[in-house]
Amino acid sequence: MRRFSGALRAILVYLDVSLAVFNLIPVPPLDGSRILLAVLPERIYFGMMKYERVILIVLLAAVWGGFLDGPLSVMNNVVWDLLDNGTQYIDTIAYSAYYASVGALI
Repeated sequence: MRRFSGALRAILVYLDVSLAVFNLIPVPPLDGSRILLAVLPERIYFGMMKYERVILIVLLAAVWGGFLDGPLSVMNNVVWDLLDNGTQYIDTIAYSAYYASVGALI
């Protein structure tokens, strides 16, 4: 049962990070499109927002057709590498505490 719950948690975390990466794509209606407001002139940005529904349908078709598998995979790997590098110190502390509690030298 413990193995199952650990595997389920790992799958849920992977799914959560993958959806977060997908949501950061800078096209309307995703949240990443708000970044475009800082980069594009307001006239162009709000002109593009008029086509938000059409862009959503095209985006869903691209995801369903598998056209975004490559770019999303690369972005997902970059985010996982950043998370891994950013939390490496936690692993070091945890291993040190574990080996100290068992009385072994690192």
